Amino acid sequence: MKKSLTKRTAQLFLAFVCSFVFFVFLSLIGIRMTLMRPTFMQQQVNHSQYVSNVQKEMNNKIQDLARGSNIPPEVVKDTIPYTLIEKNMMQYVNTLYSGRSFTLQGEEEVKKELYKKINQYAADKKMKTDEQINKGIAQFVDSSMQVVKQAIEIPYLANFVQKVNQYKSTLNAFMIGAGITWCVISGMLFVTCRSSKERIQFASLIFAGSGISLVVGPLILYFNGWMSRIGIMTHSIYEFVQTYLRTFDLLFIKMGTILLVLSILFFVTFVVLTNKSGTTKQNT
Repeated sequence: MKKSLTKRTAQLFLAFVCSFVFFVFLSLIGIRMTLMRPTFMQQQVNHSQYVSNVQKEMNNKIQDLARGSNIPPEVVKDTIPYTLIEKNMMQYVNTLYSGRSFTLQGEEEVKKELYKKINQYAADKKMKTDEQINKGIAQFVDSSMQVVKQAIEIPYLANFVQKVNQYKSTLNAFMIGAGITWCVISGMLFVTCRSSKERIQFASLIFAGSGISLVVGPLILYFNGWMSRIGIMTHSIYEFVQTYLRTFDLLFIKMGTILLVLSILFFVTFVVLTNKSGTTKQNT
């Protein structure tokens, strides 16, 4: 009796450790799949409608610059196309993770379009241009392109990705270590089991423990509203950060939910096998 109790206690302890290590392993995988992948960030750029939002902000700022340069804002309305922003934003994210320098693509085309619109306006109004006016137009065009660059090259992202990349190799090492540890502990636990039914029971406990750990914390963060209180002034960046954090948080909730479903399935299987075993013993 004492030996059986000691064995059961040891098995439960191994199941607890196995559940915790599995939780750590899946958490590291979640971080590796999201924070350290440029594809994930690009997906959130699309989901948050960042390109559409930043296009409106860019064009509004350029129109404000036009007012300051005595150019009617409607002349330069909607100068920056959606495709240019989208193309450069995707490229910018790739350069952040690869460590390359970013170069704005399509800059000359936009400059030509701005010059074309302003010159056409001057021709329609039969305005004479001199060296000083041309210099002012050139300054306006350069300032407009600076607005485009500043909207795409987000300093928050550059600092964030730089810090994330510093820990990439460390996280990979911990992830591999956690995976190997989980396999070893699981093997030790299942070796001590006398039957497949007992292994199914412990598998249910392990998945349940890991699933609850993955769900509870992220679920609290998701519903307590802290994400909506982030102090970012620009609407486009605010929406992007909100979407990024929510998607990251939801990934862990989804993983935990899948584990809980698996845990329930294993538990149901265990109960069915137990009932069958009991019925067989009664018939015997």
